[in-house]
Amino acid sequence: MITLPFDFDTTDAWRTIVRLVLGLLTVLALLVFGAVVAHQLAAAAQLSLTLAVLGFICRRARAVPMGALGTITNSEVVARPVRVFGMALRVPNGRFPLERFHQVRVEQRLRSTGTQGLRAIGRVFLVGDGTVPDIEVMSTDRDAALAAARELSGLLHVECVTTGAPRVLRLRLP
Repeated sequence: MITLPFDFDTTDAWRTIVRLVLGLLTVLALLVFGAVVAHQLAAAAQLSLTLAVLGFICRRARAVPMGALGTITNSEVVARPVRVFGMALRVPNGRFPLERFHQVRVEQRLRSTGTQGLRAIGRVFLVGDGTVPDIEVMSTDRDAALAAARELSGLLHVECVTTGAPRVLRLRLP
C-alpha cells in the first residue's frame, strides 16, 4: 500500500557498484606505487595502463543515471543528492512540482538470478514533461512494480504505462 508522503531510494545497487569500483581503483593505484618502489617499471607501466583504461571506462559510465533518493508528497517530489566516499552520483536533485509529471512508467526487464534462471523485474519511474527529469521511484519484481505503479498513478492522477514487457522464448532442441 502506497501512501503519501512516499519515501524512495533506488540507489543501493549503484552505491555498492561505486564502492567496489573505487576500491578496485585504489588497489590498482597502490599496486602501481608498489611496483615503482620495487623498481618493477614494466609491471608499473602495465598496471598504469590498466588503471587508465578502467578510469576512462568509469568516467564514461558517469553518464548513466544511477537511481534516485527522495520523497513524493501531495504537492511535489523532493529528490536529494547521493554521495559515495565524497563522490556525487548522477541522480536527480531538487524540488519538482507534481504537475510537471504526466505519467508513471514501468520498465519491465529480465534479470539473471544465476543458477535459478531469469527473473522478471520492474522499474517504476515518474515521467517528467521535459522540464523535470524522469525519477526512478522503485525497482522490484515485476508484479509488485506493476501494482505499485497503478496505485501511484491513482494517487497522483496520471496515466500508467508499461514498456519492455519480457517475451518468453522457447527453444526446441533436436
